[in-house]
Amino acid sequence: MFAVRFNPTLSGQLKTVRFCISSNPETIRVHLMDQSKLNIVTPFLVTPSATGWFNVDVFGRGVLIASGVDFYVAAEWTVANRPWLGSDTSNPDGRSYTVTGLLAWTQVTDVDFMIRAVIQTPYVAQSTGKPLLAGKGIVLVGGQAVHACVRYYENQRIAPVYPNAEGTMYYWYTRAGVKLTNTGMDSTLFGNGISYHQDMFVVEYFVDSSGNAVFVIYGYGWKGSFAGGEYFKSIIYPSIDSYTHSYYIFNWVDANGDGFPDLNEISQVTSGD
Repeated sequence: MFAVRFNPTLSGQLKTVRFCISSNPETIRVHLMDQSKLNIVTPFLVTPSATGWFNVDVFGRGVLIASGVDFYVAAEWTVANRPWLGSDTSNPDGRSYTVTGLLAWTQVTDVDFMIRAVIQTPYVAQSTGKPLLAGKGIVLVGGQAVHACVRYYENQRIAPVYPNAEGTMYYWYTRAGVKLTNTGMDSTLFGNGISYHQDMFVVEYFVDSSGNAVFVIYGYGWKGSFAGGEYFKSIIYPSIDSYTHSYYIFNWVDANGDGFPDLNEISQVTSGD
């Protein structure tokens, strides 16, 4: 068995392992092992069809990688001496091993076995909701009750506005804590949350500290979020150059009583920066 020790500098999920097949392609048994050289998942068989780099998708196996914690990837022969792995002699780093007999590990110091690992880093910090991106465009639809990223931006007062409840009343506040009194809505109007006829929604844009351009749409309730998407598509986007403020808040009242947001039932309440 040929093995390579990896010392990752980032955390994430193991996405792909790669083996450079230099000759005699044949079925191998893949081992994914932790820092104690114990199998993380049950070893499995794969069959390269040609020489060269052979990619094995392992994302679905759910192997989580922690920054600074070693792990090993190994290829075990199922046919004696086949296949032969490529090796790199340019600058050996001592992280390659041969494993024989009853798991006798021997460090190889004159070559590096050409086994590689690809880690998929998360896009969002699961504990906080902070996007782990920089210089990207981020579109978020849904409020903080269902969207961790919106919750992060609002709790950190990065978003231009955030919602809060006072008794049964909902209001939006600016990031400076100023209550926008004309955004008040009584939560009892939501009834069972399905058959209700009034809502509000916000459309906002800002740039976070990582240089991400963030665009957010959501309502107090789900019909507000739906109305926000509909209104942005049909009204705001065609004339987007004229919308120069950081946030816009709109009101929807179901004038025809059909329970469904229509564009002619939506009016702007306020805007600001």
